[in-house]
Amino acid sequence: MNDIYFNYNTIYVETGVTLSELSWFALEKEIQGFEFLEDVPGSVGGATIMNAGTYQDMIGDILSTVTYYSKKFNRVITEEVQKEFFGKRYPIWGERGDTILSVSFKVQKRIEDYEPILDKILLNKKNRYMKQPRDYPNAGSVFKRPYKNGVGQYVWKLFEGCDLRGFQIGSAMISEKHPGFIVNIDNATPNDILSLLDVAQTRVKSKYDIDLELEWKII
Repeated sequence: MNDIYFNYNTIYVETGVTLSELSWFALEKEIQGFEFLEDVPGSVGGATIMNAGTYQDMIGDILSTVTYYSKKFNRVITEEVQKEFFGKRYPIWGERGDTILSVSFKVQKRIEDYEPILDKILLNKKNRYMKQPRDYPNAGSVFKRPYKNGVGQYVWKLFEGCDLRGFQIGSAMISEKHPGFIVNIDNATPNDILSLLDVAQTRVKSKYDIDLELEWKII
């Protein structure tokens, strides 16, 4: 499930392709708009199910079609993507339990010089290396960006205010480098991580009256 090709101004991608592979493939074809996917963990299938991306850009913003197996109808369906299919880390296919097989992206713009695309990819990668933990395994950003009275809040600032930077249960620790991440410093168990999530949510709720919602899907 890792085929990727470009034809008639459309990129076709099977869901095993990683987001970094997609970003670099677009670069090779001198296609803009995929730079933000470099260094985002996971595959195209997982990203589609999660509507993954950054705090600014999400994969749902650039998808054209999604081909999936429908458990409800017991068949493969290709669907044109509509804006109402997506919310923040919420796509309709994940809610229905569909299995994503492949997707396509309509190319909005091609340029003759790939250097500006490369510069943006490398800048994204550098910024993430500078800000995010790389010394221990982690599963990416933990919580969705919360809002209070219509104003966006930064999770790391909330955690700072609750003395959660570096807080540890077992081998699971809220990253000292970026408190928006939970790192596995040795052999963290699921219970270590779940307990850490519970403490973080409880403290933030108690101090700021904000309910933190997970970006992760816990299976």
